[in-house]
Amino acid sequence: MNKLMITTVLLASLTTVSAQKQATPAKAKPTMEQRTEERSEKQTEAMTSNLGLDKDQSTKVLGINTRFNTAMAEMRKTNLSEEERKSRSKALREQHSAELKGVLTPEQFTKLQTLEQERRVERQGEKGNDPAKMQERAADRAEKRTDAMTEDLGLNEDQTNRVQTINGTFAASVAKLKNTDQDAAGNKEQMKKLREQRDLELKGVLTAEQYTKMMEQRKAKQAEGLQRRGEMQKRDPAKKPHNE
Repeated sequence: MNKLMITTVLLASLTTVSAQKQATPAKAKPTMEQRTEERSEKQTEAMTSNLGLDKDQSTKVLGINTRFNTAMAEMRKTNLSEEERKSRSKALREQHSAELKGVLTPEQFTKLQTLEQERRVERQGEKGNDPAKMQERAADRAEKRTDAMTEDLGLNEDQTNRVQTINGTFAASVAKLKNTDQDAAGNKEQMKKLREQRDLELKGVLTAEQYTKMMEQRKAKQAEGLQRRGEMQKRDPAKKPHNE
């Protein structure tokens, strides 16, 4: 009788533990708003430390950084042309800088500009074939691409997580390919295979309507690119298109 009771208690305990594990929800992927908020907070913490901001300045700078990062994230989701995107990005950065200048002291603003210039120089030096940096930039591109797809195609949480994995794998493979000594023809062929593999995997995650919309958007952007190159060719006939 005692053995039966012990066995029953053990089975009940195991069942409870198993149920608790199943009830524990999977960790959701942070939303674009959450990532923007986290980025703004880290940016403000660094500025507070590097520039010696007081509490009032830190609060105001957090608001400025949040508005800037949110505007940049929203801009990336649009279908702007490359030229329009660069123009919009420049305008947002200039506005961001002007707002910061109104909060910081002249000494703090000068130091901020110096630090930003140092980072630009450092990034220029990192644009070589440093595998770690290339992978880091690839991960950033994959995340931005997934954010845009989630918004444009109306992906649910499960789709977003799976698409992020696909985009991350593709971006990492492209970065690795660019760091090889393979000839241009070999690179082009390998890139084609990577794109086909990515699209095949995306097709298995998206609905038929979402996949069709994605391909239509891609064709529209390619058409815009061809149109821009044609306009550039008309303005500067001596300049050959990239594909020649």
